[in-house]
Amino acid sequence: MSDIIRLFIVMLITIYLFFSVIMEFKKPQKSMFWFSIEVLFLLGMVLLIKEFFIKYIT
Repeated sequence: MSDIIRLFIVMLITIYLFFSVIMEFKKPQKSMFWFSIEVLFLLGMVLLIKEFFIKYIT
């Protein structure tokens, strides 16, 4: 049960980071530092979701 809650929280953070990256592209003055930090965290969250599915689905 705690793994499902963890997956739900990770998915919420991933959705937030995805839309944050999209909003950063819409800005005329982009901050490359924050953009790169957000992309790194987004990549980490996607890898956590992939790990969950590999562990529990297969």
